[in-house]
Amino acid sequence: MTQPTSDLRIPTLFTYNSHTALITGGATGLGAIAAQALVQNGASVILASRKESQLHVTSTRLNALGPGKCTYIVADVSTKSGCHALCTAVKARITKLGSLINCAGMVWAGPYEDFDEKKGWDGVMGVNVKAAFYAGVGVEELLVRARREDC
Repeated sequence: MTQPTSDLRIPTLFTYNSHTALITGGATGLGAIAAQALVQNGASVILASRKESQLHVTSTRLNALGPGKCTYIVADVSTKSGCHALCTAVKARITKLGSLINCAGMVWAGPYEDFDEKKGWDGVMGVNVKAAFYAGVGVEELLVRARREDC
């Protein structure tokens, strides 16, 4: 039986040093946790959220952890135009994208009797469903470029 001669330790098999990720809803919650995992493993992360103050706090914290880096874009992904603006801003910064992580989300937190179609249904579907689609379509060329160059 032949013994492997390569270094098979995890850091040599899997590296995120040249990986760039976009995380919607990345300022808090699961998005911030995903961002931390990527940054601490060497990736470059772009956070997107509506609240700049939260983005600033999270990106500052993550940059202190390193060795990767974290930047942000203030964006409202609840509409098609908001997703388009985010994708345009991302394309102005980078030429390839390794991951799109859609963590932006919302819930309706009121009684059924008060459920408003515009604020409730349209808002929830806009952020939780439409945003993932529009963001994916908007950065598709960057995702494809990363796959072609990394293969």
